[in-house]
Amino acid sequence: MTMLMAGETNEKIHNQKNIWSKRITALGIASTILILDQLSKSLVVHNLKFLRSYEVLDGFFRLTYIRNPNSIFGISLGSHFPYVWISLAASIMVLFFLLKESRWRFLIVYALLLGGALGNMLDRLRWGEVVDFIDIGISNSLRWAVFNVADSAVTISLIALLILLWRE
Repeated sequence: MTMLMAGETNEKIHNQKNIWSKRITALGIASTILILDQLSKSLVVHNLKFLRSYEVLDGFFRLTYIRNPNSIFGISLGSHFPYVWISLAASIMVLFFLLKESRWRFLIVYALLLGGALGNMLDRLRWGEVVDFIDIGISNSLRWAVFNVADSAVTISLIALLILLWRE
């Protein structure tokens, strides 16, 4: 009986190490998103002209450097909306979920969400607004709101989270 208990204990320890290894990897993914987001925005700010579009893929994909002071996903919430505080609260909540989670699919979703939220929050702290530059559409009149790497990570994570929750 003692050997069985010792074996169970070793298995529990191994499982806990494996879970923490997954969580650390998820934090690495979040950090990678944050770094890619900030690096791409830095390249845009230092190399592109503000409010100018640069064709990349024949009208479908452009780089357009804009700054987004008062909106989330193109929806204006006004200049007095507490963007930084909401981002900070959301980031803390997502970090809490990430540190409690053990399933890969949810860890990846939380990592994307955390990296994206921190990327846009850092912009608001540094510049008081978010740098956007990815401009996609099929004509001048049919274009998506200009966005950035952080926005992409947040959008992908929220869609994936909805799908995961719906399937459970």
